[in-house]
Amino acid sequence: MLFLVQPNCIAMRYIGFILLLLLFCNSCQNERNKQQVKLTHKELPVDQSMVIGAPVEMKCIDDNLIIVDRKSESFFHWIKLPEFRYMGFFGMRGQGPDEFLKVRSLHEFNDTLYCYDSHKSELSQLIPDDQTGQLQFKRCHAFQKSLVMDVFPLSSDRYVTYGCFEQGMFHLTDTAGTICQITSDYPARDKAEAQLSNQVRFMAYQGNLDTDGNGRMVYLTAQSKQRYVYSLQNDSLVELAVCQETFPQYTPDEQGGLSVSYASESPLGYQDVVAAKDYFYGLYSGKSVKEYREKAFECSQLDAYTWDGELSVQYELDVPVMCICWDQTRQVFYGIANLPDPTLVEFSIPEIR
Repeated sequence: MLFLVQPNCIAMRYIGFILLLLLFCNSCQNERNKQQVKLTHKELPVDQSMVIGAPVEMKCIDDNLIIVDRKSESFFHWIKLPEFRYMGFFGMRGQGPDEFLKVRSLHEFNDTLYCYDSHKSELSQLIPDDQTGQLQFKRCHAFQKSLVMDVFPLSSDRYVTYGCFEQGMFHLTDTAGTICQITSDYPARDKAEAQLSNQVRFMAYQGNLDTDGNGRMVYLTAQSKQRYVYSLQNDSLVELAVCQETFPQYTPDEQGGLSVSYASESPLGYQDVVAAKDYFYGLYSGKSVKEYREKAFECSQLDAYTWDGELSVQYELDVPVMCICWDQTRQVFYGIANLPDPTLVEFSIPEIR
């Protein structure tokens, strides 16, 4: 039997093919326009008395470099720039004054660094005192104990809280901890995942936060490739950009608890984030724990994004690092690389055009 295809059907198929081809070519053109730059490290001359255990965060403010270490007897290493003089370690572990139980991040606001102790539910300022050579701590606020993982200021009277919430990814609060706004819930790839509680999805979509010190914040997921950008406008968090390139592969706790098991063969996402004036940077892994084990958490790819979430430059680091920060004054990145012990390194970059 002979089937005849109407000429208008052939034309429609041809037009559809041309449209797909144009979209593909445009995608390829955008990929070609993306700058790719290789960066070479330089080891920095820090005193050998500085022994880093497991660095999880670092920040540079003025002439002070602070490193958060989760496996040292104290949480904070202080390095004085530009001579890279090691000032010592501070913030002993414990329940007493100027002691901490769990710190995982640093945030900048008004030229001051803040840290949140999620086990003591306390927000503190870090104040380097050049005259005494001591890193001092000033407790700002004590919050009601909860499943809050991080707290940081976006303005003088508005804080962002991040944690295992029944609703929302982030809560905007006043200085007393009263909730002023709740953002949308954690994402879901399909209807089945949307049926899971927001708290379970928090476990799956955990990530890294940073602020530019001027009311903007960015959140990058650690087990997938997703970016969320916000700005504080008129005492409200406004969503500037959302990009969901991949979704985490995981299995929820069969007993209904607040835990998930990640697929070991799935590539990891962003392991650190840096917010700067014109760009934010994502330290991306793309490696699976199954293949690379602990090395999967060391990253050689650093992606620079504009504040509307668009990829601008992709940097390739010649040595993988565990965490990274930006020195605005000297226009360089500092990172911690295993060479083979944790070592402070520097990457100089050309100006982004």
